[in-house]
Amino acid sequence: MRLKNSLLCVVAFSGLALAGWVHASQTKVTPQVTQGGPQTVVKLRIPLRFLNPAVTPANPFKPVHLLIKPLPTDKPVVHQVVDFYQENKSYEDLFSKKGQSMLCGPASLANALVYLKHNRDPKFEKIAVKHADELKTNGDYIPLLFKLCHTDREDGTSAAELGIGAKMLVAEGGYGVAQIGEQGAWADEKKQVKSLTPELLKELCVKPDKAVVLLFGWYGAGRDKNNELVYQRNGGHFVFLAGYDALQSDVFYVSNPLVDYSPLYPLRYSKLTLKRLAGNIEAPEHMEWFTNDLVGGNFAILENLLVVLPTLTFKAPKVAK
Repeated sequence: MRLKNSLLCVVAFSGLALAGWVHASQTKVTPQVTQGGPQTVVKLRIPLRFLNPAVTPANPFKPVHLLIKPLPTDKPVVHQVVDFYQENKSYEDLFSKKGQSMLCGPASLANALVYLKHNRDPKFEKIAVKHADELKTNGDYIPLLFKLCHTDREDGTSAAELGIGAKMLVAEGGYGVAQIGEQGAWADEKKQVKSLTPELLKELCVKPDKAVVLLFGWYGAGRDKNNELVYQRNGGHFVFLAGYDALQSDVFYVSNPLVDYSPLYPLRYSKLTLKRLAGNIEAPEHMEWFTNDLVGGNFAILENLLVVLPTLTFKAPKVAK
């Protein structure tokens, strides 16, 4: 599936953004990000070295492998999360032809659903009840969601597709839906197109009745066809929003499927600090906050999120006449 080239302000899009590692595209008239991502170019009005000395045109896409752990002075307020590692060899048959894992969407949504089903108070214990035979372990959620969310082995998953999978597993338990949908720069509904701010993320975290999946776009330094210095979107990544810091308004904690947390037990999440984009970057509208702390890339802009909030009102499934 391909999207026609379009222009948003001064920023060119030649595809749609998915969430994962590499390039991807997605159908929709409204731009909608998935993990591999469109070739979104963010132009700079000042020298790159001034904005971000850690990124240089000579080495634009060097991944960051440094896991940021909470400090003794931090005060994390986090959900109980599960270690879903997308590079686990048990999922090898779902990898791309080149052996890359585009499973960050299913892995992050799995964390959201396991939280709602087992760790939320009160619990939504009937989520995915019709797939109980397929879900012998938590890890079995990933191949199930790969199927239900129509994840592409090469391109990954969109937030909208994650929402479809979440609605299916919530509805089959007989639960109502208070909210399952996107917010952010790429949201399908016009009223949900908005800037995602630290204040909004904390608001979503403070009341632990919902689960939230975040989509970051990864940008690297390079030059466009006019030889202008740019940050170009070279992928995207879904993570599960595990919580916030009670003392620092710009610090959050995520469960990142690109991190194998098993050697770090009981730690199941990473720390990231959000920073506002400088006014001298011409970025797409509603994309205002970034981090350098997300394992997998070196400059990640917060683009979209998916909220999963069922209700305990039981709705009996319709019986076919």
